Amino acid sequence: MKLSYNWLKDYLKINKSPAELANDLSLFGHEVESMDKMPTDTIFDLEITPNRGDCLSVLGLSREIAALYDLKFQVPVQDKIKEEKTDQEIKVTVSDPKICPRYTARIIDHIQIKESPLWLRERLLSYGFRPINNVVDITNYVMVATGQPLHAFSYDKIQSGQMVICQAKEGEELVTLDSKKRILAEGAIVIKDKQKIYDLAGIMGGELSEVDENTKTIVLQGAIFDP
Repeated sequence: MKLSYNWLKDYLKINKSPAELANDLSLFGHEVESMDKMPTDTIFDLEITPNRGDCLSVLGLSREIAALYDLKFQVPVQDKIKEEKTDQEIKVTVSDPKICPRYTARIIDHIQIKESPLWLRERLLSYGFRPINNVVDITNYVMVATGQPLHAFSYDKIQSGQMVICQAKEGEELVTLDSKKRILAEGAIVIKDKQKIYDLAGIMGGELSEVDENTKTIVLQGAIFDP
């Protein structure tokens, strides 16, 4: 798990140097395997043990470091999004609760696809993510920050707003966002409408529902899929 020293300071008022923090984290059970010193930041690469999934995010590690130094932990206040009624609908069907215990989706309209601000692009690059556009970038940002993966679909590319979460049949195909054709194994969790499979659930989105420069409305997904 990587941790940005500057990002950490969004949550904590920490007065330890990066070197001191690295040493203390290692003694606290989160071994720092390496430190990448950048012009304006330091990126720690930590080994997180399998029983500490709560530390696989900036938020989780910040909470842990707050406990280590007895510091006040504060999540930045977020602006509330104005909710309006819409005639557009999402129809979510989960074929088996075992493959998807929880699925949430929200329509967000009046989207303007553009380049993300510089600070956001720099943070994603420090974590190894290639900035794409403001919508895709913010889903990756939230995933790193909170540990909860998100995915955005282009609403107009989904037939009748249908989101059927089910298991693929042997040999079904999907072209993923990296433009590679995937031959799906039986039982792979997918999302589809009546015409097509358009997402390999929890792994990678498909080109058929990709957010692009023409997208005006998105479906924002937050879900738990059978790991």
